Amino acid sequence: MDQRQQRNFEQMKAWRGPRVRDLSVGATITSIAKFATKRQRDLGEVLTTWNALCPAKLASSCTVDSLTGGMLSITVTTAGAGFEISRVLRASLERELATRFPTRIRRIKVSIGEIAPTAQHPARTPKGKGAEIIEPREKAVTPVDEVLYFD
Repeated sequence: MDQRQQRNFEQMKAWRGPRVRDLSVGATITSIAKFATKRQRDLGEVLTTWNALCPAKLASSCTVDSLTGGMLSITVTTAGAGFEISRVLRASLERELATRFPTRIRRIKVSIGEIAPTAQHPARTPKGKGAEIIEPREKAVTPVDEVLYFD
C-alpha cells in the first residue's frame, strides 16, 4: 500500500470504527447550562412583563410558574385570588401578554396551590394566636369506599 491508500484506510477506520463516548460530566453540565440559559431568557422577559402589568394588589398572591409549549402557568394562593386574576386576564392582561409575546404565549392556565417563599412572596404565618398544628383526622369508612364482591 502506498501512502495515499494508507491515509484513506486510516480515515475509513476512523469513520466506520467504534466511537469513543465522552463519559465525563462536563458535557452534561454544559447541556444543563444551555437549557437553563434558554429557559431564563424565555421566561425572564415574561416575568418582567408580568410584574409590570399585574396589579399590585394581586401580585402578592400569585406567581408565574412556567412557560411550556405556549402555555403560561400561574399559581395563586386562594380561589378568590384565582377569580380576580381570571377577571383581570379576561379584561386586558391576556390580550396585552399575547401582543407582547405572540409566539410564546398561546394559553394561560391559572391553578390554586402553594407559593414557595421568595423575596417577592415572603413566608406568611396566620394571624391570631400563632400557627397551630392540625392533626389529620382518621378517614371514616363509608359504603362508597367499600368494595363489594359478588359470587
